[in-house]
Amino acid sequence: MKRGPWVGVDGCRGGWFAVSIEASGRVGCARFEGIAELAAAFPAGARIGIDIPIGLPSRHCPFRDCDHAARRLLGPGLTSRVFSPPARRTLAAENHAGACAINRAETGKAISLQSYHIMEKIREVDAWLRQHPAVGDRVREFHPELVFLRLNDGTPVRSSKKLRDGFDQRMALIRAHSPAVARACDEAIDAYPRKLVARDDILDAAAIAVALTNGDLQTAVPRPAPRDNADLPMQIHY
Repeated sequence: MKRGPWVGVDGCRGGWFAVSIEASGRVGCARFEGIAELAAAFPAGARIGIDIPIGLPSRHCPFRDCDHAARRLLGPGLTSRVFSPPARRTLAAENHAGACAINRAETGKAISLQSYHIMEKIREVDAWLRQHPAVGDRVREFHPELVFLRLNDGTPVRSSKKLRDGFDQRMALIRAHSPAVARACDEAIDAYPRKLVARDDILDAAAIAVALTNGDLQTAVPRPAPRDNADLPMQIHY
């Protein structure tokens, strides 16, 4: 495919981390403080895959089918790797208790601490996409664990990416599909301080970039994509 670049993005302590692959094969890594800054750094033709929920639940659609489908793909024992994102109204909450109360009113359920802790990043991406609808056609929600399942011929990597064995298994999959991306990951791990970018942030962004080069529209759940109440797709790519 002679287009691109393809950009895999993951949230990190220092903002957002991106791994880009150009049509020439050149790989780049960079950290950005904001999602708008990140998007502006790449040409209009760039395809962006991001590990953050995009289409969000609401009172009229309390659960996302894509989350259920992702859990089915990962299988028993691994479903906790897919968490339910907050409803859009929940993004206005000022603390976890308030978020749980709003989300319960919207969907019938509270939200996990994991979901609450990334609510600021969900809010940032949601506002950006709603303010700039033209970018929606080139931005897709990805789940790295499903990407690794795809790179591993349909078998999920059971060991946690936080453990050395799980990290190494995932890096080996990236290396098998793109030695250049794996080398860029190794360099980024050495270059970026952990207080800003964790090792697995680099790993996940790289996996998404690799998946994008293999056809980001071909592997997604569900198909076709339902739309949320802001007309954003509730669909996970991998």
